[in-house]
Amino acid sequence: MHRQSPLTQGFVGYTGGGARSLVDAVDDGTGMQEMKGSFMRGEARAKIESPQNYGFTSVVRPAKKDKDGKIERCAEAYINFMGGNRSFPVAAVMDDRRYRPWGLKPGENAQFDDIGQMTLMRRNGLYLLTLDSEEDFDNSDPAPGQHVEKGKKIERMVSLRHVEKKRQERPKKTPSAGQPQGDSAGGATPTQQAETASDPNGKDHKHEGETVNTEVRATAKDIQILDGETVVARYDKASGQWTFTSKKIKLEASDTFEIKAKTINVEASNDMTIRAKLDVLDIFGKPIKFNGGGPSTPPFTVPG
Repeated sequence: MHRQSPLTQGFVGYTGGGARSLVDAVDDGTGMQEMKGSFMRGEARAKIESPQNYGFTSVVRPAKKDKDGKIERCAEAYINFMGGNRSFPVAAVMDDRRYRPWGLKPGENAQFDDIGQMTLMRRNGLYLLTLDSEEDFDNSDPAPGQHVEKGKKIERMVSLRHVEKKRQERPKKTPSAGQPQGDSAGGATPTQQAETASDPNGKDHKHEGETVNTEVRATAKDIQILDGETVVARYDKASGQWTFTSKKIKLEASDTFEIKAKTINVEASNDMTIRAKLDVLDIFGKPIKFNGGGPSTPPFTVPG
């Protein structure tokens, strides 16, 4: 039987036992996401690879620091040391106690961010949520092209869209197997420099689409249906009114079509035809007014 001394156990645990880390910041501008964090006291690392599950990716919020630069609140990471080599750390998973929605029921799950937006799967259905709220840019920069004063309320939307966009360019090089990662000095390795040079504007890529073909958009004030940038239908919450603006509108029912309203206004700028295929067309009113007349028929009224 091989026995380890307390000193050996401590060395093995230090080098290969993994670590917990405070997450200072994340760099999402490389082919493999990287994080900067602190392990043991005085052990700060940068450029630590943080693999993401295929089909899913996220960027945690930066740490909140005091005036002396000491971390007060932040996300956390669990670190593995590949092959027991402490010079080759990999961030296996990150989580953030500040924002994770808790109290879900067994079987439920959610995708979330720090402002309360969610894709939530409850037992009774699927919810896609957004909200208007004040943005907080503490220790963080706003999105590219966005200029919002801290504390100002931002109006957000939910968008279901079909778009045109280019495939995002990939870094020209990938790390070789066994290449040490996690530069304690914070300098970029040759591989990381090549990745940045190959896609200098990776963070500005239009993931939401460069142009929009069709879209359904919901805000706190209205629901819109868009053809490109043109609103073809809009429901205004304040007035309770639907407005349809289109080149052609066709309403067709295979059985019964009913319109019930206190007042109905129908206006055609050119021609309008109302036809009953079964020879009977009933129009009821008290009275019925035909105000347009025609070439041989003046305006007239049918008394009620």
